[in-house]
Amino acid sequence: MEDIGTSYSTPLVSGLLANVLNAFDPAPSRNLAKALLIHSASNPSGEGPDDLHYYGYGMPDTFLRILHASQSSAMLVFEDTLQPGYILELDPFPFPACLMRNGKSFGRVEMTLAYEPPLDPAAGLEYCRSNVSASLGTATIDSGGRLTHKRQVGPFPDLSGKGYERSLVEQGFKWSPVKRYQRTMTKGVSSTHWRLRLELLHRSGERPAPQPFALVISISGEEGLPVYDDVVAALRSHASTDLRLRSSIHASLDVDLG
Repeated sequence: MEDIGTSYSTPLVSGLLANVLNAFDPAPSRNLAKALLIHSASNPSGEGPDDLHYYGYGMPDTFLRILHASQSSAMLVFEDTLQPGYILELDPFPFPACLMRNGKSFGRVEMTLAYEPPLDPAAGLEYCRSNVSASLGTATIDSGGRLTHKRQVGPFPDLSGKGYERSLVEQGFKWSPVKRYQRTMTKGVSSTHWRLRLELLHRSGERPAPQPFALVISISGEEGLPVYDDVVAALRSHASTDLRLRSSIHASLDVDLG
């Protein structure tokens, strides 16, 4: 017999989420637990532009893989609260030195952003009342001597969202409380100055309020490259700490607390 429905996956995902919540001491926030779980998900059959509507972000990985880090990869976790009217920036972003050469940056970057916006059931399709966006990109100096930011890691899957509001909602994940970004830079990006920006936006008429969020970023390179060590070295210039795991779990994750 064959059937479909989210009720089949809910017990499995709930059990995996419970393992994530139990692995840390103290337990992570709901935003962080959700971001870690979704960050590990993928579609085994590959990703197409229509798959998101049918499979979401895919199937979460095994519990230990969610918490796994190797020398050729590093996972960073940013958890903070965005204040209305302010933009959070991390400049420079700790991009691993081993993935930079000849003035270019290489490697694979994956990002998952999760937050719980205020909700209004009476607002119809506009029930999510705040929007958080993350942009990991490079900084350059333009002809006028101004520092400019260019996003280098776009939304995933790439649904070709344009600048119009409807397109941004349907194809660019605007107002979505979970966002994923991804890019593999095989030919390199012509800059080695990376920066991270997060911005908060509220609906018209909504009273601005602080918005907690969690952002997970994974950076990986070719096997054998010291990506993990380079990120740890770069983080020493920022206020950072490791996530504390319970003694029965052996894994390592780096966390930047903003």
